[in-house]
Amino acid sequence: PVYLACDVSISKYSPDGTKLLYATYMGGSDDEYPHSLFVDPQNNLLILGTTLSTNFPIHPDSNVQNFHNGGYDIFVNKLNNNGSTLIAGTFIGGNGSDGFQDEFVGSPLIYNYADNYRGDITTDELGNIYIATCTRSTNFPTTSNSFQKNNKGQTDAVVMSLTPNMSKFRWSTLFGGTDDDAAYSIKIDDSAHVYVGGGTYSMDFPILGNTYKTALPFGNVDGF
Repeated sequence: PVYLACDVSISKYSPDGTKLLYATYMGGSDDEYPHSLFVDPQNNLLILGTTLSTNFPIHPDSNVQNFHNGGYDIFVNKLNNNGSTLIAGTFIGGNGSDGFQDEFVGSPLIYNYADNYRGDITTDELGNIYIATCTRSTNFPTTSNSFQKNNKGQTDAVVMSLTPNMSKFRWSTLFGGTDDDAAYSIKIDDSAHVYVGGGTYSMDFPILGNTYKTALPFGNVDGF
């Protein structure tokens, strides 16, 4: 079922669920899958997902990445409050699968239905965008101030932040050990600290401090 042909479908309802306010498709000539939605401080809708389409609709002014880089790429799009206008949008990806876990490569992180597509998007009070996801690309775009610039395992977690109009990365970093890791959830507190949760199969996943658990049992996937 993961590979059935599909487009993204976005629907907005009234607070009591009795009225459909708008509904729209979002897609290109190949398959795309939504992962996460978030409403920013200006009541615009952010959509995070993955796409195989080279002609997936992104914003023409995108300066992060205005082209599809092959295979599965991450997409981030922003719709206005009534769903009539694409305000911003960009591809993000490298030379491998981005924002997607492929069961054919035998990743231990795939255990339940839809584990292929797990990522999260949120904003701070200024509208800066924060994303948690994963990549298998050896050239995934990271920034000079990143915690981890280069791949350590087959799949690494990715944590990044974009400006509200997606004109550039505020920062972008990989996060992982020498095996498979992926980020599934991201939240921002009132002091702009970033909290990330996910799954890891790496014995050397980076942890710090007086933690609840300091070692990964051999043969199991742990949350982080």
